[in-house]
Amino acid sequence: MEKLIPRSEFPKVKELVIGVVTEVFPEFAYVELPEYGCKKAMLHITEASEKWIKSVKEVVKEGDVRVFRVVNVNPQRGYIDVSLRHINPSQERRKFLEWRRKLKVHSILRVLAEKHGYELKELYEKVVWPLEDKYGEAYAAFEEALLKGKQVLEEAIPDKELVERLYAEISHRLSLQKVRLAAELNIYCLQPDGIERIKRVLLTIYDKYKQDNIEIKYISAPKYRIAVEDYDYKSCAKKLEAVCKELVELGKQEGVFVSYSLPEKK
Repeated sequence: MEKLIPRSEFPKVKELVIGVVTEVFPEFAYVELPEYGCKKAMLHITEASEKWIKSVKEVVKEGDVRVFRVVNVNPQRGYIDVSLRHINPSQERRKFLEWRRKLKVHSILRVLAEKHGYELKELYEKVVWPLEDKYGEAYAAFEEALLKGKQVLEEAIPDKELVERLYAEISHRLSLQKVRLAAELNIYCLQPDGIERIKRVLLTIYDKYKQDNIEIKYISAPKYRIAVEDYDYKSCAKKLEAVCKELVELGKQEGVFVSYSLPEKK
């Protein structure tokens, strides 16, 4: 498992962390935390499951990569206790996504270090942590740089030569992947020319957003599906909701009833 350079030596209590199970015993298991320099944590049987179990071996095995919640930290003694309880599937998905993005950033920095003679920790100090401070996440800043140019990096990294080298690696190794979201529509009109009115409403929306790769599909009366794309989930969800609200208003002007159902929020 790749070992990242930690910004702080120990995780915070309640923080979700990635852990690799290294040893398993009936009463507890040892877990390494790659986000924190592979520091060792302990999973006690009482924190291994929501249900009663006889052995930790019922829940985890050596080599498992799981999302854990930190329940206790003692920096003086170097103790970290973690739990598998009270972690819902949505939190787990988000943490694994965050972990994969961190690994991609780490991979780019490692190549940069090998090519140009930087120390990996130096790159974390000069690149990752300043980008986290400004944009919340280094990977998000990399994506923003692909969209808007290297000035995104320059706003957080004063070293111009480093920015040039970093931007070259980002451009070579990352590609923006769009998120696609769809909403279910109910559309009907009780007027004699209802079909034509519905067509006008849908064509107006399509013409306005066709550059955004909008897609409108007829399912079966009165059901339709509308889909939009963007480069991140939040922007895509916001765009989809705006389009649906606009459809409702256009429908009112044409005497067409429109209702919609948005996807569940992450």
